[in-house]
Parts: sequence; C-alpha cells; structure tokens
Amino acid sequence: GFLVDMDSPNERLISLVNRIVHIFQLDLVILHKKEMEFLKDSELIVHLRLLAREYGLQPTAIHIINTNQKIIDDLKEAVRKYKIDMIAKTVYNKNAVARLFFGNKSQELIKELKEPMILMTR
Repeated sequence: GFLVDMDSPNERLISLVNRIVHIFQLDLVILHKKEMEFLKDSELIVHLRLLAREYGLQPTAIHIINTNQKIIDDLKEAVRKYKIDMIAKTVYNKNAVARLFFGNKSQELIKELKEPMILMTR
C-alpha cells in the first residue's frame, strides 16, 4: 500500500516503491486520503492513474480513503480489503512545537497497524 500525496509527490519514495515492487514482483495498491470534498472519487482516481503513469507505477488497485471516520480506521479497512502487507508513506518533518499541538499521524499508524511501514522524510 502506497499513501500518495498528489500535491507534492515524494519522488525518492516513488522511485523506491517502484524498485521494491519490481524486484519482489508485488502488487501495488495506491492509497490516497480524500481532502477535497467537492471532487468525486472517480475524478480522484483518474488523477491518481495519471500520476502513477507519470512516475512509472503500475497499481493493481487505487483506493480513496474517505476520512469520515478516523484515517487509521479507513487504512485498516483498506489493508483488509486488499490484503496489504506493507505501507509506504512520506513523513513531513515537523518541529517539536508542531508535533506537540498537531500530533503525529505516522506514530499513530505505527502503533495501530501491525503491517510494516516504509517512512521517508520530505
């Protein structure tokens, strides 16, 4: 499972994910957290397919995470649905004050999900 940020894709992480997928002949599931409510899921999927093509990714599935619930619950659902064994995600460097007030989603994910994670800083 690859959590993709469409606004500023992490090219280093995309390259690493692409190499891992090809070396181990894995299925790739692109995951994206829906943040713009006015876009339909089908429109987001088209954008994600174009992004995947631009970076040479060949996903077997694309899953939009609708954050009506907690993102962790949505991710757990996607992990079950697609039998995801590993998750790749970009981590944004935050200063200590930002982490104190806004928390850290990556740490929550690590605590809540049993699947291994590849985290790469931006």
